[in-house]
Amino acid sequence: MATHVQVKQDWDNDGWLRITGAETIKRYEELNDRASKLPLNDWGIFFAFSRKQFDEGYQGLIQKGLIKDGEKVFSFGQGAYGVREGFDRWMEELEDTDRKIVAECDPYEVYLYEYNNYECCIDFDGDERAVAHVLKLFGLERTREALEGKRFRSCGALDGIWAKIHKN
Repeated sequence: MATHVQVKQDWDNDGWLRITGAETIKRYEELNDRASKLPLNDWGIFFAFSRKQFDEGYQGLIQKGLIKDGEKVFSFGQGAYGVREGFDRWMEELEDTDRKIVAECDPYEVYLYEYNNYECCIDFDGDERAVAHVLKLFGLERTREALEGKRFRSCGALDGIWAKIHKN
Protein backbone atom coordinates (compact mmCIF):
# COMPACT_ATOMS: atom_id res chain seq x y z
CA MET A 1 0.00 0.00 0.00
CA ALA A 2 0.91 3.69 -0.28
CA THR A 3 3.05 2.97 -3.31
CA HIS A 4 1.81 5.93 -5.35
CA VAL A 5 1.74 8.51 -2.58
CA GLN A 6 3.72 11.65 -3.21
CA VAL A 7 4.29 14.20 -0.48
CA LYS A 8 5.73 17.69 -0.63
CA GLN A 9 6.03 20.17 2.16
CA ASP A 10 4.48 23.50 1.31
CA TRP A 11 6.93 25.97 2.82
CA ASP A 12 4.73 28.87 1.74
CA ASN A 13 2.14 27.38 4.12
CA ASP A 14 4.29 26.69 7.22
CA GLY A 15 5.39 23.26 5.98
CA TRP A 16 1.96 21.65 5.63
CA LEU A 17 2.05 18.45 3.65
CA ARG A 18 0.60 18.38 0.15
CA ILE A 19 -0.41 14.77 -0.48
CA THR A 20 -1.20 13.29 -3.88
CA GLY A 21 -1.84 9.72 -4.99
CA ALA A 22 -3.14 8.55 -1.63
CA GLU A 23 -5.44 5.56 -1.94
CA THR A 24 -6.95 5.26 1.55
CA ILE A 25 -7.09 8.77 3.04
CA LYS A 26 -10.62 9.28 1.74
CA ARG A 27 -11.77 6.08 3.47
CA TYR A 28 -9.97 7.14 6.65
CA GLU A 29 -11.83 10.47 6.56
CA GLU A 30 -15.15 8.64 5.98
CA LEU A 31 -14.58 6.34 8.95
CA ASN A 32 -13.59 9.25 11.22
CA ASP A 33 -16.56 11.28 10.02
CA ARG A 34 -18.91 8.37 10.77
CA ALA A 35 -17.46 8.06 14.26
CA SER A 36 -17.91 11.78 14.89
CA LYS A 37 -21.61 11.55 14.01
CA LEU A 38 -22.58 8.74 16.37
CA PRO A 39 -25.92 9.47 18.12
CA LEU A 40 -24.39 9.88 21.58
CA ASN A 41 -27.31 11.92 22.85
CA ASP A 42 -29.68 9.05 22.02
CA TRP A 43 -27.39 6.68 23.90
CA GLY A 44 -27.47 8.75 27.07
CA ILE A 45 -24.21 10.68 26.68
CA PHE A 46 -23.79 14.43 26.76
CA PHE A 47 -20.91 16.88 26.96
CA ALA A 48 -20.74 19.66 29.50
CA PHE A 49 -18.11 22.25 30.25
CA SER A 50 -20.12 24.37 32.67
CA ARG A 51 -22.70 23.77 35.38
CA LYS A 52 -25.45 25.08 33.08
CA GLN A 53 -24.49 22.64 30.32
CA PHE A 54 -24.35 19.79 32.82
CA ASP A 55 -27.81 20.62 34.19
CA GLU A 56 -29.25 20.81 30.66
CA GLY A 57 -27.68 17.49 29.67
CA TYR A 58 -28.83 15.84 32.88
CA GLN A 59 -32.40 17.07 32.36
CA GLY A 60 -32.26 15.72 28.81
CA LEU A 61 -31.48 12.24 30.14
CA ILE A 62 -34.44 12.48 32.51
CA GLN A 63 -36.76 13.62 29.72
CA LYS A 64 -35.68 10.68 27.56
CA GLY A 65 -36.34 8.31 30.44
CA LEU A 66 -32.73 7.16 30.57
CA ILE A 67 -32.36 8.09 34.25
CA LYS A 68 -34.58 9.20 37.11
CA ASP A 69 -34.22 12.55 38.83
CA GLY A 70 -31.51 12.32 41.48
CA GLU A 71 -29.81 9.33 39.83
CA LYS A 72 -26.08 9.68 39.34
CA VAL A 73 -24.40 9.75 35.96
CA PHE A 74 -20.85 8.79 35.13
CA SER A 75 -18.08 11.16 34.15
CA PHE A 76 -16.10 9.65 31.32
CA GLY A 77 -13.52 12.44 31.18
CA GLN A 78 -12.99 15.26 28.70
CA GLY A 79 -16.42 16.70 29.46
CA ALA A 80 -18.41 13.54 28.66
CA TYR A 81 -21.15 12.40 31.05
CA GLY A 82 -23.93 9.86 30.90
CA VAL A 83 -25.10 6.32 31.50
CA ARG A 84 -22.73 3.35 31.54
CA GLU A 85 -24.62 1.48 28.78
CA GLY A 86 -24.28 4.45 26.44
CA PHE A 87 -20.60 4.76 27.16
CA ASP A 88 -20.07 1.03 26.52
CA ARG A 89 -21.91 1.30 23.20
CA TRP A 90 -19.84 4.36 22.26
CA MET A 91 -16.59 2.52 23.03
CA GLU A 92 -17.74 -0.50 20.98
CA GLU A 93 -18.46 1.75 18.01
CA LEU A 94 -15.09 3.49 18.30
CA GLU A 95 -13.29 0.14 18.56
CA ASP A 96 -15.19 -1.08 15.47
CA THR A 97 -14.09 2.07 13.62
CA ASP A 98 -10.48 1.47 14.65
CA ARG A 99 -10.66 -2.15 13.43
CA LYS A 100 -11.96 -0.93 10.07
CA ILE A 101 -9.20 1.66 9.83
CA VAL A 102 -6.55 -0.97 10.52
CA ALA A 103 -8.08 -3.32 7.93
CA GLU A 104 -8.80 -0.76 5.21
CA CYS A 105 -6.30 2.09 5.57
CA ASP A 106 -2.59 2.44 5.00
CA PRO A 107 -0.66 3.43 8.14
CA TYR A 108 1.62 5.81 6.20
CA GLU A 109 -1.38 7.61 4.73
CA VAL A 110 -2.95 7.83 8.21
CA TYR A 111 0.33 9.33 9.44
CA LEU A 112 0.31 11.92 6.64
CA TYR A 113 -3.30 12.85 7.36
CA GLU A 114 -2.69 13.12 11.11
CA TYR A 115 0.54 15.07 10.56
CA ASN A 116 -1.56 17.84 9.03
CA ASN A 117 -4.47 17.29 11.42
CA TYR A 118 -2.27 17.70 14.50
CA GLU A 119 -0.45 20.62 12.84
CA CYS A 120 2.87 18.84 13.33
CA CYS A 121 4.54 21.28 10.96
CA ILE A 122 4.32 23.93 13.70
CA ASP A 123 4.14 21.73 16.82
CA PHE A 124 6.99 21.90 19.32
CA ASP A 125 6.93 18.09 19.53
CA GLY A 126 7.32 17.62 15.78
CA ASP A 127 5.39 14.60 14.51
CA GLU A 128 5.05 12.90 17.90
CA ARG A 129 1.25 13.16 18.15
CA ALA A 130 0.75 11.88 14.60
CA VAL A 131 3.11 8.98 15.26
CA ALA A 132 1.41 8.17 18.58
CA HIS A 133 -1.94 8.08 16.79
CA VAL A 134 -0.63 5.61 14.19
CA LEU A 135 1.10 3.50 16.86
CA LYS A 136 -2.14 3.19 18.85
CA LEU A 137 -3.97 1.97 15.75
CA PHE A 138 -1.41 -0.19 13.98
CA GLY A 139 1.08 -1.25 16.64
CA LEU A 140 4.83 -0.86 16.74
CA GLU A 141 5.97 -3.26 14.01
CA ARG A 142 3.44 -2.23 11.37
CA THR A 143 4.10 1.44 12.13
CA ARG A 144 7.86 0.88 11.94
CA GLU A 145 7.49 -0.77 8.52
CA ALA A 146 5.23 2.01 7.23
CA LEU A 147 7.20 5.00 8.51
CA GLU A 148 10.81 3.88 8.21
CA GLY A 149 12.70 6.78 6.63
CA LYS A 150 9.46 8.63 5.71
CA ARG A 151 8.74 10.81 8.75
CA PHE A 152 8.61 14.59 8.74
CA ARG A 153 9.94 16.58 11.72
CA SER A 154 10.63 13.43 13.71
CA CYS A 155 11.45 14.42 17.27
CA GLY A 156 11.47 11.02 18.88
CA ALA A 157 12.24 7.40 18.06
CA LEU A 158 9.27 5.10 17.53
CA ASP A 159 10.32 2.94 20.49
CA GLY A 160 10.36 5.99 22.77
CA ILE A 161 6.94 7.18 21.65
CA TRP A 162 5.62 3.61 21.98
CA ALA A 163 6.93 3.44 25.55
CA LYS A 164 5.43 6.83 26.39
CA ILE A 165 1.91 5.88 25.23
CA HIS A 166 2.08 2.51 27.04
CA LYS A 167 3.41 4.01 30.27
CA ASN A 168 0.08 3.65 32.08
